Amino acid sequence: DTGTTTEYVAKLLSPEMPLTVLCYTTNTLVEMYKNPATRILFSGGVFHKNTQMFESPEGLELIRRTRANIAFVSAAGVCKKFGVTCVNQYEIETKLATIQSAYTKVLLADSTKFATIRPAYFADISDFDIIITDSGITPDWVEFVESKGITLHVV
Repeated sequence: DTGTTTEYVAKLLSPEMPLTVLCYTTNTLVEMYKNPATRILFSGGVFHKNTQMFESPEGLELIRRTRANIAFVSAAGVCKKFGVTCVNQYEIETKLATIQSAYTKVLLADSTKFATIRPAYFADISDFDIIITDSGITPDWVEFVESKGITLHVV
């Protein structure tokens, strides 16, 4: 998915681990290209410099036709009432297709994103199986996430 947080996940993957990665951002593509054991599916399309994201109808179809064991999805905002949001409207369809095509859905959001609302809604917090964040998450958010039955990893 878009964002620097997903790029950090890509950087931490073992270069020897055999993976097939479907991506639609430049930063993830570059990181995955470095791993010799990684097979890359890239959706392509119109490039958005501000998010390093490519989007196209053909890319959406590729995502929808591909089943992933796990999807890492980023967010610019996570709100108890208004759900999981991003900044740009053009991100919504791609994020939805990614979530709908994956068995396990992981939300990547640093603690500053919690209790924040951005303009483009794409999911409810309960749409995710796992949330990975940093130690700045507040105790009330930890309690809220756990009450939803979502696995929380604080790293």
